[in-house]
Amino acid sequence: MQRPYPLPYSSAQQNVEKFLRNGISRGKLIQQITYKCQLVGVKVIETEE
Repeated sequence: MQRPYPLPYSSAQQNVEKFLRNGISRGKLIQQITYKCQLVGVKVIETEE
């Protein structure tokens, strides 16, 4: 069943999509996130979708 109105679309979602459209690959994004997390001691667990 389709909704008679669109779901709210947050500016955060728009920013992520804009960021990904502007040429950064998924692999590069994961690499950068992993690096930043390691700097502050956060463990990153990558899983398949």
